[in-house]
Amino acid sequence: MSNLDINIIGSALSAQQQAMSVTAQNVANVNTQGYRRQEVTFGSVAPSADASLNLANGVPILGDGVTVSSVQRAQTSFLDRQILTGNQQYSYSDSMNQQLQQVEAAVNEPSDSGISSAMSDFWNAWSTLSTTPDSLAARNTVVQTGQTLADKIQSLYSTIGQVQSQCSQAIASDADQVNQMASQIADLNSQITKQVAAGQQPNDLMDQRDLLVEKVSKLLNVQVNQADNSGITLSVNGHCLVQGSISEQIGANTDGAGITTLVWSDDNKPVQVSGGEIGGLIQTRDTVLQGYKSTLNTFAQQLTTSVNTAHALGQDANGNPAGDFFTAGSDASNISVDSSIVASPALVAAANKNSAAGDNSVASAIAGLQNNSIPALGNQTLGAVYGQFTAQVGTDVSTSATNAQQSNLSLQQLTTQRDSISGVSLDEEMTNMTKFQQAYNAATRVFTVIDSMMNTIVNEMGVIGSAG
Repeated sequence: MSNLDINIIGSALSAQQQAMSVTAQNVANVNTQGYRRQEVTFGSVAPSADASLNLANGVPILGDGVTVSSVQRAQTSFLDRQILTGNQQYSYSDSMNQQLQQVEAAVNEPSDSGISSAMSDFWNAWSTLSTTPDSLAARNTVVQTGQTLADKIQSLYSTIGQVQSQCSQAIASDADQVNQMASQIADLNSQITKQVAAGQQPNDLMDQRDLLVEKVSKLLNVQVNQADNSGITLSVNGHCLVQGSISEQIGANTDGAGITTLVWSDDNKPVQVSGGEIGGLIQTRDTVLQGYKSTLNTFAQQLTTSVNTAHALGQDANGNPAGDFFTAGSDASNISVDSSIVASPALVAAANKNSAAGDNSVASAIAGLQNNSIPALGNQTLGAVYGQFTAQVGTDVSTSATNAQQSNLSLQQLTTQRDSISGVSLDEEMTNMTKFQQAYNAATRVFTVIDSMMNTIVNEMGVIGSAG
């Protein structure tokens, strides 16, 4: 048997054995998150330098067998980029929806325990007082329903503030996660670059890095660029988060009001976040929820002003000039019935100043406020403004839920497409296993046949020759 035969057969056995190892690695990681199926590429070994000498004997030039030229990950670069974008869109809408659902639950409209019902009870109490202007019991009911209404407005306002605080806490927590993963990505960049420079193919490290990048994309709008040295660069609106083996840190600054803002540690400039979970949290906290608080404040201020203005025109049950019903200057954060009236409901005015006994003009006027258009509210009634507020909350929750559902459906489709390309299929791996096994067995069979042929030439032909 020639050295050429031995080299060819040996290379075949070695190559098929390596291919079988790759198949084993794929099977072992069938359930590993982020793992990309690895593929073997075979290449023919070029003829040795002295192979041309065979031409003189009329023997064609043969190669030196086969080699595993590369073991590559199943690539899905285009889908990967789309999935990163999909992650940002879904996490943005989903985080917004989760926060707004808490507000919707606190609004609790329509129901018998919401602000609308409390406001209706408040107007009805004044209407009842107008029919019995001398009744202390009716005055007690006015005070009780007024305080209930104020408490519910305060409670809703407080809940919105609590959700804002939760957003800030989540933003700070997410920023910590980004920092940790950015450091890990930078470290993997360094390892991958070194191994590639050494002629190795660090597929598993690349899988780990891609998985981390995907997790980062769920938190904020990150852009990914491939470097020439097999490293990657991550940036957020043009500011580098990871470049080579260096990662930038994101700081979370919280002010006295509990509002957390993100800044870059290198220049202390704000991080421009527009996507991912952090983007959704910031948009919810600073725009949507702050808008809710502003609307509630305007509503509470106009309720306070309207009732107080009408009440101050009257006289209490003792015939003295009436004061404010609600604490002057109240907004949604602190609206309450004036403490002196709470202590003495007789201070509630039903009649106009200097009116005759049995006058109910003030109580009647306040009861009629529910139908009055208020210029500061765009010539709308208090009930209409609050109704628009609750409708807006419902619309925002529905819109964010729909956006999350649609983006999640698109993301699942993209992930399914990617998995069909880069995921491990056990059926396919079993087919490869059989193919590589048969090739290995065939190579050993070739070795056996050639050995038998050589045995015939050396032994049997030698015996016949000596007999002649």
